[in-house]
Amino acid sequence: MFTATLNAAPVKSVVILKSVFSLVQESLFVMFVFFLFSKSETFKNVFADKATPWDSAKTIILFAIIGIYGTTLGIPVVGAISNIRDTAPFIAGFIGGPVIGIITGLLAGLHRFLLGGFTQLPCSLATLLAGVIAGIASKSFKKS
Repeated sequence: MFTATLNAAPVKSVVILKSVFSLVQESLFVMFVFFLFSKSETFKNVFADKATPWDSAKTIILFAIIGIYGTTLGIPVVGAISNIRDTAPFIAGFIGGPVIGIITGLLAGLHRFLLGGFTQLPCSLATLLAGVIAGIASKSFKKS
């Protein structure tokens, strides 16, 4: 019995390292997409509060897809999913304001809600709140 306990610790460490590596890999992909997006006219218009409805729609769609991507590549951990889903509405809200953040959070949160599970409601609300809070914060930062 003592031997099994000693052998279980390295296995848990490997699982944790694989999980961390996977989340870092997903985060790097999101940063790369954001970097590419930051070079576009759409980004410049959205960030400067000069966005057309089409610019806003493109931003919402891009970041909603990233939020859904973050959910689908999540790692199951004790019945929940460890992922980077909330990063997308946070970035969208921060660069585009509350409306873009809220809509992005709603879309990514709705996708999470439809997956079900015992964490469906809190995870969905957290995704929405990420967009709301970042959107409100962006207004404060842009004023100063």
